[in-house]
Amino acid sequence: MTTQKEKEFAVRVLQTPTPWSAFVIEVSGFPLPEPECALLERLLGRMVESAAKRWRLQSEVFLELEQMKGLECRYTVADNGKAWLPEVGLGVWPDRDPPAPWTREEIENLRPGEKMRELLCEVFRISTSQEQRVKARNAILKVGAVVEILTADVTEEFLGRLKPVYLDFIKARSHRCFPYYIPLLEGRAFENMTADQLNHWCPGISVYVRESFQDQGVLVASPLPILELVKELGNGFAIRSKSN
Repeated sequence: MTTQKEKEFAVRVLQTPTPWSAFVIEVSGFPLPEPECALLERLLGRMVESAAKRWRLQSEVFLELEQMKGLECRYTVADNGKAWLPEVGLGVWPDRDPPAPWTREEIENLRPGEKMRELLCEVFRISTSQEQRVKARNAILKVGAVVEILTADVTEEFLGRLKPVYLDFIKARSHRCFPYYIPLLEGRAFENMTADQLNHWCPGISVYVRESFQDQGVLVASPLPILELVKELGNGFAIRSKSN
């Protein structure tokens, strides 16, 4: 019989500026093994559903193409193409240099075995129903490619608020032609940015959820009392009150 301890995920709380809070649901690694993946799916589902109901939010689900390694997940997206109707956009790291093409200098100075910097962080948005967004999240969760954002805005308004923020940041013409942009954030961004900076880069975002290789877990952040909601959910989360 499964013990109580085996059912819990460690939750590492980050130091963030008020009113933002953020934490990392720690996992063993990506891709997620079973039964860990199935348990995380249930817990995330409870958290997202509870937050959406309490604060009257809707879910936007995105898939990071860079993290979709292997054929299995790509086949999953292809097999569900008609149901999900994925729309391509660009994920942007606001605490890094703006995305841009490789320069001649970068190519000439590349050393043997050295990896080129990431050129594009394309994402798929699941453009159909909320039900299909949940199915997409659960289907791709294992590989670590899911970004889910809860917002009080309708899709067009939400994406419309994000776009000018990131177009002002991106200077390369080749990267300014995407229909929408979303932030890609890791834990240190929430620890290092001010509340004003977070509000600037995250307009319309009520709850931000991202499978983060950088944090080895699922990053959750919000200007709403999301940590209190998680505590109310009870079993499944073992919360550490201090960051590492």
